[in-house]
Amino acid sequence: AVLLKGGRLPAPEAEAAEGGAAEAAEGRAAVGMVDVYADAEHGVVELRYRRVATNNTHGAGCTLAAAVAAELAKQVHSGTGPLQPLEAVRAARAYVAEVFAASAGGKVG
Repeated sequence: AVLLKGGRLPAPEAEAAEGGAAEAAEGRAAVGMVDVYADAEHGVVELRYRRVATNNTHGAGCTLAAAVAAELAKQVHSGTGPLQPLEAVRAARAYVAEVFAASAGGKVG
């Protein structure tokens, strides 16, 4: 499996990722994010999500990688069957989004 950590999308593509049509209609530029996951089972999967408005993004890639590893370790420990790397990536992305949202009001890093 491969995960390519992406970046910001231009406004029209972000609307699809975020449901940001209302933002675009009001003249605000909607900006989303996209990562690309690929494996033999799922093919290429675009993982689109809302960008959290924060400057506290230093270490985002490292945090995401560690969160994916932790999610895979939880799957191994649970013994519930074969590893599900795509689900580990989705859970890790949700965790990183929570961290960014919690840090949005402060200045860290």
